[in-house]
Amino acid sequence: MTGTDIDENLCTIILAGVNIGATICATIFIDRVGRKVLLLISNSVLILTLLSLGAFFYFREMDEESVSGLGWIPLLSLILYVVSFSLGFGPIPWVIMGEIYPARIRSVAAGLTTSFNWACTFLVTKCFPYVVDTFGASSAFFGFAIICMFAVLFIVFYVPETQGDSLEDIETKLTRAFRRVSSTANLKPFPMSV
Repeated sequence: MTGTDIDENLCTIILAGVNIGATICATIFIDRVGRKVLLLISNSVLILTLLSLGAFFYFREMDEESVSGLGWIPLLSLILYVVSFSLGFGPIPWVIMGEIYPARIRSVAAGLTTSFNWACTFLVTKCFPYVVDTFGASSAFFGFAIICMFAVLFIVFYVPETQGDSLEDIETKLTRAFRRVSSTANLKPFPMSV
């Protein structure tokens, strides 16, 4: 789509190598840096790379000559995107998923979560060409950047930090508020004396 003279097979090999290297590095960083911090860093880089891809395609749609010598920008953006995704949004949701579900429902909840994830992945993959054809590549990438911006709010307000906690500690932390409400719901009023 970029119209660059960089060989597409070489680009694919570069991206695959970067993906493998970043995924290996992710196993080191997840427990050292923390899940929430890595998700925020990962998401910030995803936003920047999607905005740069959107800007590249926007200028290309306006005037193809204006970006004729800048074919390396999409490749660099994709490399940074893959590194960032492989360090954060690729592995961390799977780690957190195994940690936050209580043991009694973990297998069913993990199965439902995985099914939902792959259904969303299928929809994005299937719809992407139609979005590009209908609205243009720049709109597609800008749209994904906006979704990632909402993800920042979700991470900040709803994703728990589970670094260094045992599964029992995580379950206690996450169910404490629920137990407090449910325990007061079962209270019976004292009999009134007349």
